[in-house]
Amino acid sequence: MATFASEYRVLSKNEKSNDMIELKNGLGFIFRRTRSQFAVVRYMRFDLEKREEDHFQSLMQLFLPYRADSDLKPEGFEMFSQFYKRGEVTFSDGSVHSVKSVVDENRAKFDVDCLDLERAREIVEQNGIDEEVWGELCPEQEVEHLECVEEMRQQQEGEKGDEQLMEAVENVPDLAVDNRQLTHLERNREIMPRSEGLALVRSLNETQMAVFYKVRQWCLQKVMAKNPEPMHVFVTGGAGTGKSHLIRAIQYEAGRLLSTLSHQPDGICGLLTTGIAAHSLNTATIHHTLSIGTHSSLPYTPLDEDKLNSLRAKFIHLQILIIDEISMVDHNLLTYVHGRLRQIKHTGDFSPFGNVSVIAVGDFYQLPAVKGKPLHNSHVGVDLWCRFSVVELKTIVR
Repeated sequence: MATFASEYRVLSKNEKSNDMIELKNGLGFIFRRTRSQFAVVRYMRFDLEKREEDHFQSLMQLFLPYRADSDLKPEGFEMFSQFYKRGEVTFSDGSVHSVKSVVDENRAKFDVDCLDLERAREIVEQNGIDEEVWGELCPEQEVEHLECVEEMRQQQEGEKGDEQLMEAVENVPDLAVDNRQLTHLERNREIMPRSEGLALVRSLNETQMAVFYKVRQWCLQKVMAKNPEPMHVFVTGGAGTGKSHLIRAIQYEAGRLLSTLSHQPDGICGLLTTGIAAHSLNTATIHHTLSIGTHSSLPYTPLDEDKLNSLRAKFIHLQILIIDEISMVDHNLLTYVHGRLRQIKHTGDFSPFGNVSVIAVGDFYQLPAVKGKPLHNSHVGVDLWCRFSVVELKTIVR
């Protein structure tokens, strides 16, 4: 039974598989897991001294092949412990084996470091469970777990929505249609495929990878509710040093990790904008994205409630803002970005950029700001730019 529980899975009513096996008497379907996806089996462990019979019955149920309960305590044996210690079974090839040897051999496949695990269980029973430990030991696995939870939640919400839709349609005669005519509207997720994203990350050079992992570690801490301080990073470098390449990698990984923080399927946690339209990245300008307009003169003019509510609904889960072509952004515009994000995040204090992490990318030797003082000019009243740490890409990779 332990082998069956580990290697097979019961399919739900809505699940289908090309390799599914139909059970008799209309009891549903199962399918065999692949070797790399065998399940870990957890089972009740009865104390040998206090509940000896339950202990041996449980072991034989799990690790001894049998067809009927009577096979576990056949005629001539009054107790499960007796059959385990002195009983014999005959295999289909005619060979005879002791029950103990069969049970112990099969059990060894599942009980690995069982003494250490028993000790760990005792410690947990005495001291309780530290919920943060697993996330700290294996943050990548914790993220994968959170992604699975979110995917399951979305699937359940989708199924519930379909049921409600069907009920609504059936109650309105003019809308009653054949079930086959109902189509599912799936949202258009412009997310890079996993294989493409991994290939992109692997192609980063050493300096690019250092920036990538700095952002990735921040995202992992955010997902694990560590509340890290917001990042303010300026990535610069000459033409051909792979700035856009790095942006795409960061956007992919940040979007993948931070998506679990949004309660909405289409919630935006990572946002890419530019100081000027950039067709290579297929994104909008910072003016258009945050409704700043082309004239960002100080003092800062707050948005009215209608426009603000629209932006807040769209960007309330925003965690990272990437601004490409930062050389086109002057001090006034950066101040407006700071003000908009504070309004959107509803932060009462000064909190730079509403506690949103900002990654600025560009080269001040290329496109300068058309109007206003460039960011590298520090002789201004409010200097938000001084908060940014600088990373320079030097290797030509184009």
